[in-house]
Formats: sequence, structure tokens, C-alpha cells
Amino acid sequence: MPFALAEEMRVTSIAFPKGVEEPKEAGLSLAPSMRVGVPRIAEAPVSMECIFMQEIALGSFGLVLGGAVAASLLAGLICFAGEPMRGGGQLMQTTSLSRRDENTIEASVTIRRTVDDVFGFYRDFKNLPRFLGDVMAIEQIGPATSRWTIQGPFGIRTTWTIRVTEERTNELIRSETVTSPGLRTYWEMHFAVGPEAGDTEVREVMKMPLGRLGRVALALIGKFPTEEVTSNLHRLKELMETGRVSDTSYSVAGKFSHQNERNE
Repeated sequence: MPFALAEEMRVTSIAFPKGVEEPKEAGLSLAPSMRVGVPRIAEAPVSMECIFMQEIALGSFGLVLGGAVAASLLAGLICFAGEPMRGGGQLMQTTSLSRRDENTIEASVTIRRTVDDVFGFYRDFKNLPRFLGDVMAIEQIGPATSRWTIQGPFGIRTTWTIRVTEERTNELIRSETVTSPGLRTYWEMHFAVGPEAGDTEVREVMKMPLGRLGRVALALIGKFPTEEVTSNLHRLKELMETGRVSDTSYSVAGKFSHQNERNE
């Protein structure tokens, strides 16, 4: 919220008795939302609209997780790679995201191991927590499905169900989250012979839901998918070539230092 609305924001944090309308007490007005029935604060520069996804019991409390389905943002509030910032500045190019398809992130890495070695290691999903920054455990629950335990911001753990939809040995693994179509994330892992004998080129293509809105929502909670994909591939390279992980960027704090200690 902008500083001009600091007092209104303070008022909305007061524990009013049941039935008291906080926006009215703060002098704020309401506007219709685009995708949900609950109205938004008209004066807010950013309004996220979410749907219920999961409730996690935390002792005597409950943590409710939702999925963003729409957002309202003031014009000129944000900008993306290569776009002008207010004041004539320029945002540094830090992503390989295609401007023609804002749902897609793509990155690649060359690994000094054979295609057979790299594909076999990756296809055994129990190996993935050894280099994926926020994946803590994977449990196989069916021939093509597995349950992934993900640690997100604030140490909160959630579970995803992932389904393999296509597989070609030493070439391709396609998978997707098992959820409603509008909220699915899709992955393609491509494996090919590298530029040098014995090398493997690994290319990951991740398609996220909600485009720019999805990236903005994730950034608000400290998640940056483009950087995470790149870091995960670099850790895969380290692990396949040296047996250890030293790159801890965009990962759960302490995860890989503890893992390396167990392997010594």
C-alpha cells in the first residue's frame, strides 16, 4: 500500500467486533471484483483475487492457501524485462521468458555425462529432491503419478500431485500438476546428445498458469520461477558431474548443506 493510505491500512488491522465493516471504518470504498464475489478495495494499487485451495492445520490455528485467479493493478505500477520504467530507467534483462508466450519459461544446461546416465537419473523421481530447491520429498503413488512435498515461503509445506503424460526414453519427459485446467503447471524435460562426445544437453520448458499475473503473484511471496528453473538445472549439472551440490540459490535455506553433510 502507498504511504498515503498508511492510516487506512492501520485502521483495517484493528480487531473490530463481529459485524463491523472495516473498509467503512477506514473510509475506504469497495469495487466489484472480476472473478470472485468478494469486492476489492477501490483505492488499493494492487488487488489480488483468490480462490480457496487448501487449509493446513497448525496447532490451534488454520492456514488457508488460495490460488490467484485475477488481479487489478494501477497502470504504470510494474514493468517487465526490456520495458521502460517511470523516470526513464530501464529494467535489467534477467529472464529468457518469451514475450510471445508469457506463460513459458525455458532454460538449458550441458552436463558432462551420457544421455543414458542423465535421463536415467532424472526419471527416477526419488532423485529430484537432491537438486530441486524447494522439493523436500517425492512419493510414487501410481504408475504415472507421484506426490511432491514442496516447502514454500515461511516454511509452509504443501503437496502437489504430478502426473507424467508422455515419456520417450533418453529424449523426453512431459508432466503436469493434477488440478483444474486453468491452474495447471506443465513441464517438458528434453534430453539430447551434447556438443562434445559424452555430453548431454538438458532443456527444460515450464508453462505456468495465469501469465504475468501468475508471476506477479509469486513475486509477492518471494518466488521467482525463471531463476529457480536456472538454479535447479545448474544443481543437476553439479550433482551429475561431482556428486555434490554447492549452488544454494533459490532454495530452502540449509537444505543442500545438510544433504552434503549426510553424503560425507
